[in-house]
Amino acid sequence: MTRPRSPGDVLLTGASGEIGAAIARLLAARGLRLHLTSRRPARLIPLEKELVRGGAEVFTYALSLSSPHQAERVVRAFFRKAARPVGLIC
Repeated sequence: MTRPRSPGDVLLTGASGEIGAAIARLLAARGLRLHLTSRRPARLIPLEKELVRGGAEVFTYALSLSSPHQAERVVRAFFRKAARPVGLIC
């Protein structure tokens, strides 16, 4: 069985917090491919597992927005991996 085409890819910063995780769940429910960031990437692991179990495609990145170099690295990775970039949520 083939997976239906995703409506697009979204880069979501701060996904390990309560609000970020809630947004990630809503986006996953709509079939978007998720690129999640957190200053504390270990906190993304349970969320990533939950979303993948639900059928979502998820990529995770360590990112502190206070570091321009980290932000540039993550944005470049997002555009390399994203099949159809449709959003950035900070």
